[in-house]
Amino acid sequence: DAVYAVRTLLETHTIMFANIKPTRSRNSLVDLQALSDHVHRVVSEFEAGQLSAVEAFAELRQFSARPDADVELPWNHHSSIRYRSLQFTCRQMIRIANPMWQRLQHVTNLLRDRGVPMDAALAQSLDLLGVERQIQFFFPYEVQVMDRESYEAAVQGRASYREYKRRQVQSVRSRVLGQVMSLQADATRVPTRRRRDSVSLPTLRELLGVR
Repeated sequence: DAVYAVRTLLETHTIMFANIKPTRSRNSLVDLQALSDHVHRVVSEFEAGQLSAVEAFAELRQFSARPDADVELPWNHHSSIRYRSLQFTCRQMIRIANPMWQRLQHVTNLLRDRGVPMDAALAQSLDLLGVERQIQFFFPYEVQVMDRESYEAAVQGRASYREYKRRQVQSVRSRVLGQVMSLQADATRVPTRRRRDSVSLPTLRELLGVR
């Protein structure tokens, strides 16, 4: 079903190969080689009369092999290995009217209609040369296709989005406040009467770059 969903997205031009970012796309849901072998086997049995059309279609839908199910995915260490999906980061061309071009055009037309003479300096300031009528840029968006099992893992447990964001926060906190957190951990291991000395104000000022 996930592969059929991707095919539908391609046919409706929701995703297009030309606008997909390869470095931000991955497949952790379907073992494509195993799927190809499975499809060839089912088609061969159907053509040999061993399976009816209904049985062949049912066989295709029962396929569930996943790639490297026991290997942790290295591309995003914040993601749980329980989270599996077909993921594409695409680019959509966005075109909007350039407000600067519209305003310059409006002022130029207004001055011309009112018969206001324009000297060289004013004409140069209102020149539209080099000002594009439209602003165009690519906007990235992400498409994720998953099965029911992956969806249930994504909304609860260790693969949930809340857990994903928590791991991201922990990673950033360790990277930015690593020394402070280490100092705080050291302070908890000394007697209570010495904690004030071990976490002195000058030391924190030095760590934070405050003079």
